[in-house]
Amino acid sequence: MSGPLSLKKSIFTKTSRINAPVHEVFQWHERTGALERLIPPWDPLDVVFKSPGIARGARTVMKIPASPLPIKLTWLAEHTQYTQNMSFQDKQLKGPFKHWVHTHNFTPDGNACIMEDHVEYALPAYMFGSLIGNAAIHRKLERIFRFRHATLEQDLKHHLSYKRHGPLTILISGASGVVGSALIPFLTTGGHRVIRLVRNQSTQNPDEIYWNPSGGHLDLEGIGPIDVAIHLSGENIGQGRWTQKKKKKIIESRNKTTRLIATTLAHLESPPSVLICASAIGYYGDRGDHIM
Repeated sequence: MSGPLSLKKSIFTKTSRINAPVHEVFQWHERTGALERLIPPWDPLDVVFKSPGIARGARTVMKIPASPLPIKLTWLAEHTQYTQNMSFQDKQLKGPFKHWVHTHNFTPDGNACIMEDHVEYALPAYMFGSLIGNAAIHRKLERIFRFRHATLEQDLKHHLSYKRHGPLTILISGASGVVGSALIPFLTTGGHRVIRLVRNQSTQNPDEIYWNPSGGHLDLEGIGPIDVAIHLSGENIGQGRWTQKKKKKIIESRNKTTRLIATTLAHLESPPSVLICASAIGYYGDRGDHIM
């Protein structure tokens, strides 16, 4: 027998009560960065392309590890259903599963929200009908969605506690670094606008500003008021040997960029009220269980 009816489909569900109004929970999923916030650190994947929003027709392309092989598989998903503040659905068009349909359901519960992830899937041919394979998938999904629900809960808790301050415009350097790549999705899912400082001179993205620290170039005129600046840029201290040349680059990359950003901000008509500069060049050694 062939066709969709021959698929041995399995169902996975994860339900949590999120302590936030349903429209806040749903809107969090609609914002830029939501997918990145939901990717667990132990099971990383690369978001190659993502359409804005989650309405019907929006698509996402990801690269996922094909463990134990040293390759990555392409996962193409398309949003097929959308009802604001109630549900949305995405379906795998290409990827590791024979069949995958993920429905996100949201139900008001007073000032809170009952959120359910409902996944219908079928394993690929080489795992077809495997009880071991199915049990392993369920364990993996349980761990992933437990992380996703906890992350969403914590993010909304922080965002709502500062909502009275309104959405901010935040300038960030070092956006593609370890800290920046985690911080930006957190900020954008909170409704803030993030403007990145980038080295790509031909960028056409309105939320990217070209800068050249070596040449002392940074023009922030015309982008409007900036509420907060976060400076994360600097030579990577985790790559390469710490030769004299490397150490000089580490220090100069921090001194030059900080001086350029601080000077440029100070000369703005309305400089930001907050400048956060995060940088460290330290070695702690083996301190056992001591909290650093």
